[in-house]
Amino acid sequence: MGSKGKKTCELKAVLCDLGGVIALFDEETIRKRLEGIARRSLEEPEVGPAFLEELFSFERGELGPEEFFQRTKELLEVEVPFEEFVRVWEDNFWLNPKAVEELERLRGRFRLVLVSNTDPLHWRHIDRTFGIGRLFDELVLSYEVGAIKPDRKMFEVALEKAGVEPPEALYVDDLEENVRAAAEVGMHTLLYRPDRSILEAVRSHGCEL
Repeated sequence: MGSKGKKTCELKAVLCDLGGVIALFDEETIRKRLEGIARRSLEEPEVGPAFLEELFSFERGELGPEEFFQRTKELLEVEVPFEEFVRVWEDNFWLNPKAVEELERLRGRFRLVLVSNTDPLHWRHIDRTFGIGRLFDELVLSYEVGAIKPDRKMFEVALEKAGVEPPEALYVDDLEENVRAAAEVGMHTLLYRPDRSILEAVRSHGCEL
């Protein structure tokens, strides 16, 4: 029995986003790199929204890598072969050491589940380069689930893999719409920013670390 007045830890699992939390990137750099191998610009009104739709289909697993390349090639008038396109598409991330260190502190204490809108090319590169998969007990990748956040299916699959109820989970993401969706499912949430701590968020739910 805990000491009198001591708050009981509410959490059994921490569910965490990938891009913008663990693997950082700059959208403007990605845009410039893509436009460097293409004739069309993502800033063109008829190109940008169409490209996003193809990207969302890729992240939902509705397109494979070569299909995504072919559609991007047609849309942006890409002038390089598939292999070079893959190199440009993949190599746009760097690690957030603070988030990695905090998650490593939580390993073994809580079920850790990665919940990411990603595609097979990005995930392969990030995991191969940084070993992100080793941090987590379970992976919930959009292209395997067939849905992208903020679709509640992503959160329901993550909770099922974690083996916990929504009030027993903390969800961490840098996008407000995803945090809102997780809260609607019933999870505790942290809107991640560089000056915010995952460990402090866990502690705020009565968990000693």
